[in-house]
Amino acid sequence: MNTPSRRYHEIDALRIIALALLIIYHIFISYQPFAEALMFLQYDQLLDQYWFIAELMNVWRIPVLFVISGMALGFMLKRRTVRALVEDRMMRLVPPLVFGFLVICPVFPAVYTLCHGGDVGYWPNPGHLWFLINLAAYSILLVPLILMVKKQPDHGLIRLFQRIVPVGLLVLFPLVLGAETALFKPEGFAFFPTRFWYGMVCYTAGFLFLSIGDVFWVWLRKVCHLALPVAVLMYLWRMGMVDIPLDRHIHWMTGIESGYWMLVFLGYGSLLLNKPIKSFGYLNKAVFPVYIIHMPVQQLVAAGIFGWKLNPGLTFLLHVVLTFVVCGALYEGVIRRLPWLFPVMGLKRARPVPQAGQPPALPSQPSPWTQVGRILTLYVLAPVVVLPSIFGGLTAGFFDERQQGALSADAANRIDIPEEPTAFRDHYYQVFEVESSILWLEAKARCEAMGGHLVIINDAEENEFLTTIGTGNAYYHLGASDHETEGVWRWVDGTPFTYENWHANEPNNFGGDEDYLNALHLLWPKWNDAGEKASGFVCEWDTVPDPLLIQSAE
Repeated sequence: MNTPSRRYHEIDALRIIALALLIIYHIFISYQPFAEALMFLQYDQLLDQYWFIAELMNVWRIPVLFVISGMALGFMLKRRTVRALVEDRMMRLVPPLVFGFLVICPVFPAVYTLCHGGDVGYWPNPGHLWFLINLAAYSILLVPLILMVKKQPDHGLIRLFQRIVPVGLLVLFPLVLGAETALFKPEGFAFFPTRFWYGMVCYTAGFLFLSIGDVFWVWLRKVCHLALPVAVLMYLWRMGMVDIPLDRHIHWMTGIESGYWMLVFLGYGSLLLNKPIKSFGYLNKAVFPVYIIHMPVQQLVAAGIFGWKLNPGLTFLLHVVLTFVVCGALYEGVIRRLPWLFPVMGLKRARPVPQAGQPPALPSQPSPWTQVGRILTLYVLAPVVVLPSIFGGLTAGFFDERQQGALSADAANRIDIPEEPTAFRDHYYQVFEVESSILWLEAKARCEAMGGHLVIINDAEENEFLTTIGTGNAYYHLGASDHETEGVWRWVDGTPFTYENWHANEPNNFGGDEDYLNALHLLWPKWNDAGEKASGFVCEWDTVPDPLLIQSAE
């Protein structure tokens, strides 16, 4: 192993830039038609025509952070034992996660509810800090590899990677990401909170990249020039700007594109930022606390400036600037000044620098409270946080697909679904839920096997009736699509719409693959266009349904 002999300044710089881009991306969501579905405050003048810019980094913005985190793990390994390294990861990740779960993240939905005139409740949740859960889990899962690299720095596997670096970067890395995507078939490629193994692949790759030494950086700075045109071409194809005879819904191609964009970002970053930059030293310490607090801050900023009714471009710019200013002020004026906040903000106490001619100061003994906090974190909180995540990952994901749709749903507002079809104007209706997810075509076939069809909504009264049988509980297939001709919506019986009730700025074909009418709980009774998977479906019968057919088809 070519042990790192210097500090890789580009790792710190790229981490800062990647997290800054992530914050800007999160702010941009408030100017998109789907913001309300994610509980972001939505500006009434949208910038959805510029979403293609966000799509440029949507497929790699989170994965590259996992790669950089894996690199940082490899860099730290040279100065620590494996046990000390894992303990350090737990102490840096778990307290901020628990504090964020209980204190920081509940602010975001509370502000949303307050601004919409609802009753503000207390909803502990991991929110955007799901990322820390994954990092903690990966640090444990990677222990065998960490041990191997620590004990055998010239292991045959490391030497093999050193020999195949150019091919490994340009071919193997993107292909492995594409293979993971093909294996797990995600409904939404960029919904990374559920992409446990995608993050694990990126984290492991980052660790191995750092472990093979300077040869990685030498080749990275070369292959990035080849990766750039490939990444641009694949992006243009995915966005429909270039015609290539392939199905744009093939997610494994997006996985490959994701890999090439990461090589571009890392390679050009290494070329341009491989030097100490004074301001980055300060920002490197501030970036973790800013990441922790940025979501409630941007939501509060939105609540304050959206009422000004300014031009949407100017409002977005103000939103970005004020979010960074407020986060910076909180870091400099509060977090950095209160040492008791350091553990829950991922900060370490600075070691005193000895004066010239004086011996280094001996490390101070930790206080009893510090020792108690360490024991509580390592032996109580860390297992509670990490073990469920690892178990979820080993069972193919952090959340199952049904939870994706119901994650933000308020259980108190859930309507009991009738066990038998309910009559309305001589027709009969029933909501069906499934264990994981169901394709629209499968739902259509199920309804027809029961003697009915996916629900056709003819007027506002029928739409309102469906609300009473639980159609707004989660996300369910309804009986229309435009999968044959984009933008031409037809019911399952072939008829065009005579009544429609789309939510604002819907249908938007978000991501290029929303071809099916959908009842999404956060938008219902307004309609939404969605992908081919949902957590259930709604059937309609034009005559009295046959219970035996229903029973046999369930």
